[in-house]
Amino acid sequence: MPPRLSGFKVFWPGVELCLKIGLALVVVMVVMLPLAWGYRQHAEAELWRDVACTYRLKEALRERLISPAHVGGRPCARLDELGLRFEPTPAFGRARAAAIRQSVWPSASVSE
Repeated sequence: MPPRLSGFKVFWPGVELCLKIGLALVVVMVVMLPLAWGYRQHAEAELWRDVACTYRLKEALRERLISPAHVGGRPCARLDELGLRFEPTPAFGRARAAAIRQSVWPSASVSE
């Protein structure tokens, strides 16, 4: 009895092996590239959040809300410890955004 063929045996075995390896690489790239991109975006968002918290700390230092000794460490953690929590204004509702802005933190000045 001859060996049973499975699937379509159109290509030579070497070509079929290369196609399978190529398909496996494409599947790995389809999974890994979005994960790597998302990780990079998350790291960049944390960096920008730290920059915003640093500006808030500098503004609090300029307005004499804190002393220079309170500036060390991670900026967002320091804001939380000092009770000057950084909460960005939401993108919805002007009245709610104005209420949050007045009760949580004054807007950053860019006059310098």
